Amino acid sequence: DEDSKVRAQQVLCHVLTQMLKLLHPFMPFITEEIWQALPHEEGVEEGSFLMLQTWPEYQAELDFPAEAKAMELIMDAIRAVRTRRSEMNVPPSRKAEVLIVTATPDIYTQGLHFLERLAYASAVTFADTAPADVSGQVSVVTSKATVYMPLSELVDLEKEKARLQGEKDKAEQ
Repeated sequence: DEDSKVRAQQVLCHVLTQMLKLLHPFMPFITEEIWQALPHEEGVEEGSFLMLQTWPEYQAELDFPAEAKAMELIMDAIRAVRTRRSEMNVPPSRKAEVLIVTATPDIYTQGLHFLERLAYASAVTFADTAPADVSGQVSVVTSKATVYMPLSELVDLEKEKARLQGEKDKAEQ
């Protein structure tokens, strides 16, 4: 909605201006140019220089350790899935259903959009225990979850067998 859009833009602008202040000693000309093009907070004169602004200070109210930890867990799961897919030479266009077995599904539910988009999942489901039959599935273990993906959705088994046979023949020669 419009209110969320404006709030997101304000947060983005705040983060960008604080980053520009931190980067200014290393990249003065670029950061100054970007600074002049941005809207400024109240109390900052129009046309003032970035070099004259106060250095950002730590604000405890802007620290969210629980949310940062939750996002780190989601990123670990995405990283593990992408690594496994890369090891198996699965292109990003091949999406697969993902089953996440975890004791804390609420954390992963909050990051469902990221999991679907960045782990190339067609659907994400959650469970407390591992499925009884895991044959034909690829699993990835992270610190707080185990992710299962059906192998048949990721790899064409006949092509994979032919590729492995070719590698075997080449190695034997």
